[in-house]
Parts: sequence; C-alpha cells; structure tokens
Amino acid sequence: TFLPLMVGRAIMGIGCGFGLAIDPMYIAEISPPSCRGMMVSCSEIGINVGITLGFASYGLRADIAWRCMLLVGGIFPVAMLFLIAFVMPESPRWLITRDRVAEAEDVLRSVNPEGHDVAKTVSEIEVDLARDQQSVWMYFHRDPGHLRLLVLGLLTPVVQQLCGVNVIQYLLVFVLEQSHVEGTGSQLACLMILGVVKTLYNIWGGQLLDLYGRRPMMLFSCAGMSLALVALAFLFQSTESPPWLAMSALSAYFCFFSLGMGPGAWLLPSEVFPTRVRGSAMSLATTLHLIVSSLLITYALSMTNFIGWSASFMVLAGFTVLSFVFFYVLLPESKGESLEDMHLLFSASAKSSEN
Repeated sequence: TFLPLMVGRAIMGIGCGFGLAIDPMYIAEISPPSCRGMMVSCSEIGINVGITLGFASYGLRADIAWRCMLLVGGIFPVAMLFLIAFVMPESPRWLITRDRVAEAEDVLRSVNPEGHDVAKTVSEIEVDLARDQQSVWMYFHRDPGHLRLLVLGLLTPVVQQLCGVNVIQYLLVFVLEQSHVEGTGSQLACLMILGVVKTLYNIWGGQLLDLYGRRPMMLFSCAGMSLALVALAFLFQSTESPPWLAMSALSAYFCFFSLGMGPGAWLLPSEVFPTRVRGSAMSLATTLHLIVSSLLITYALSMTNFIGWSASFMVLAGFTVLSFVFFYVLLPESKGESLEDMHLLFSASAKSSEN
C-alpha cells in the first residue's frame, strides 16, 4: 500500500542523505593527495551506475519495473555492510581527534605508498586540529580566504544542481519524446546510451581532475555544458530537428558534466573544509544540495509547460554561465595539496586577488 512505500522511501532517503555527505568525505580523508580526485569520484560513479540501472527498468512492464528498482537498490547496501565491517579502515583524521594516534598511523601506512612519511602527516593533522580550536565563526571571519573556502565548499553542490543535471535526468523521457524519439524500445536504447556514456565519462573525469587540476576541469565542464544547453534550446525551437541531433546535444551535455562538475562538485567540499568542521560542513552542503534539487525537480515540468522547452534550456544555460563565473572567481587550484594545507591555499589566493 501507499503508506509503507512512503515510510520505506523516507528511511531510504535518510540513508542516501548520509551517504551523499559521508562517502566523499571519508574517501578524501583516506586518499593520497595525488589520486584524491579519482578516488572521490568513485562515489559519483556509483550514483551513475544506479541511475543507469534505473534507466534499464524503463523497458520492463510498469507493475514490475519499480519492484526491480527497489530490489536492485537492496543488493548493493548488503555488500557495503560487509565491506564496512571487515574491509574499510576508520578515517585517520577522525582517529587522531579521538587521541587514537597509533591506530591512525597504521591506517595511513596501509593507504599510502611505501615510504610515505606517516609521522609528518600525523603532525600536520595535529597542528591543523590545534589551530582550529577557536570558534568556527572566528575561524572563517578572521581571514577572507577562509570565508572564500566556506562559500565554495557549501555552494558547489548547489551550483551543480542549478546547471540542471537532475532536472534533465528526471525529465529525460519527456525530453526524448519532444525530440521525436518514439516507441519504448527506441527511448530505452537512448536512455541506456546516455547512462553508460555519463558513467564512463565520470570515470575519465576523476582521472582528469588529478591530471589537469580542479580549476581547469570545472571551468571546461561549465563552458561545455553551457554550449550544449544552448544547442538544445535552438534544437527545441524547431519541430523538424532530427532525433540524432538532440541525442548528440544531450550526450555532449552529460559528457561535459561528467568531466568536471559531476565528480568535482563532491570532491571540492570534501577536501576544502578544515578537519574539525568537515563533517558538519559536508552535512550542511548536502542538505542545501538536496533542497535545491527537490525544488528544481518539483517545478521543472511546470516551468517547461509555462515557458516551453527551448526557454527552459536557455534558463539552465544562464545558470551554467553563472557557475563558470563562480568557479573562475572563487576556485584556486588544489590539485596535489594535502587536506591540512587547504586553508593556506585559499588564504594565498584571497591575498593575490586583493593585490
């Protein structure tokens, strides 16, 4: 019946909210700086695998499709429970905050390359924690760089949603219908192509964030998404555009999203916040992300009915251009930096901007 479904969905939503906040933060805290982008992107890759499996259910009979989605959603958490209990180590930074330094050293030895200076890393974490003993307000108020860090970390997941990715994903069947892709079989094939492409490009995007850096990839991603959304807007002005053109523009949008904004929107907040407030700040960033996502998804179809698909894509393109400006102004390059040095990076960036 309806009530048990809603209760179960609410419980599942709480679990997903915890996962969105904890997954990237935990991975960032146990990953070496040289491959942190690729490692944290695994969280976004997992989300896209789930989205693609959801697309696959579109070809099933309506009365069993949703049951299959729920069944698949129950398999992976069981595997994760096993990994959490028997494989995953505790975060070394959390252990140090609890004065369990010896355990933290063991974890750092196990997750870093041989020869890594564990004692130096432990010392840097302890210094970072000691520096953050003042009130959270004073920490962010005393230095413009720290305030920039706070704004970037909290708003990056929100900016991701303003670029329209969840709106387009939730309304993708409507978009395909408006693009003259007719028939369940054809629509299913398009959904699977887009889901697989988006997942594969997320894997590549995580590697590029480590290879070329956060700043260039986020700017490249925003610029590419803007162009793809403008192309979609022009295509939807015509009633005679062939379906393959819309599919090409959609594929380009998801590719550009996955090369930067997709994994980067969770990588940046997971690495910029200071250790003492990282958990609380990630929770707040995730909450803002989910609130904006819910509002956009709730009113997106009404917006398309009111102003049309073409104008809706132009609105999303406008938000994406603003996202480019947001990252251009606030985001310094953090590739290869330790979590404990992020405050120095943002302070130096703020001072150079003032000069």
